[in-house]
Amino acid sequence: MRTYDKDLNKVVATVFRMLRRWRVPEHWSRQKNEKYSVHLMIALLVLFCLSDKSYRLFLRQLHSGPPVALRGYALPPRSTM
Repeated sequence: MRTYDKDLNKVVATVFRMLRRWRVPEHWSRQKNEKYSVHLMIALLVLFCLSDKSYRLFLRQLHSGPPVALRGYALPPRSTM
């Protein structure tokens, strides 16, 4: 899946690296009991902005074939995103 001639795996890796470098916490709650990390949600927001599609089409495409860089993460269901 390519958008704007950008490899989405490189985009996701760059977003994760940037968030770690700037020391953005993975969880904002004190108990750290959130199911999905803040880094994952920010990466999904960046992918949505790059996709230039409607929200519904983006979610369908994301769940049908996520980028390889996100394969280690559990993607949130459509209602959570």
